[in-house]
Amino acid sequence: MKKHYKIFNHIEEFKYRSVYIVISFILSFSTLYLFLGETTYVLIKPLFGNDNQEVQELIYTDMAEAFFASIKLTIFFAFYSSIPMILYHIYFFTMPGMYRHEQKVVLNYILISISLTTISSFVAYTLFVPLIWDFFLNYDFNLNKDIFQVSFQGKIIEYINLITNVFLSFILCFQIPLIFLILLKIEFISSKSLKKYRSINIVFCFICGALLSPPDVFSQICIAIPLCFVYEINILISLFLSNKKSYLETN
Repeated sequence: MKKHYKIFNHIEEFKYRSVYIVISFILSFSTLYLFLGETTYVLIKPLFGNDNQEVQELIYTDMAEAFFASIKLTIFFAFYSSIPMILYHIYFFTMPGMYRHEQKVVLNYILISISLTTISSFVAYTLFVPLIWDFFLNYDFNLNKDIFQVSFQGKIIEYINLITNVFLSFILCFQIPLIFLILLKIEFISSKSLKKYRSINIVFCFICGALLSPPDVFSQICIAIPLCFVYEINILISLFLSNKKSYLETN
């Protein structure tokens, strides 16, 4: 009978925490929608550069395109800003089922994950986005501009799809070191296996770059190379952990 009551207590707590998550998402959505113009300006700014003082525009060709683009943008960043609240409630919901040392480890992983998400967003916005924009917007087919010119007129929905895909790709890629760290910690993988499958990983990184990046080779390389670099860092971490473990066992 006590077990029966415990199940209902967990269900009640799950409902309570789910309501808080939904409320936090709604508040984030409402706040971001009120400042939609400022949010859109911040996202579009890398497209035109810091020194461009002219009035620029993005077009839309469908009547409802601008509205749905703004809704998609707001939902994406509302969910992004709600990630700490979601992780907070997941942690405290699962905390009673963990030992004290496990609670500390899980909390550290959550803090690392949030930090990596923040760093990935900063890197994507300040480094990667201006880099690919500069590459594509300055591509002119080697045409003689006195005879023929090619100009860019971007659609708002396509730009927002691209920017959200870039942010999402970097957030996922920056979580890979944490995933490897967990796998190394539970000894699911080792430094030997990482070194053994290094060549396979290079192919896998370029496949991930193709899936996560915009549909061009340049963006694929820009994502694949950091992933390969992260893999090498994980090999060094695995060697450090294995050496530390062997040292502790001998002493």
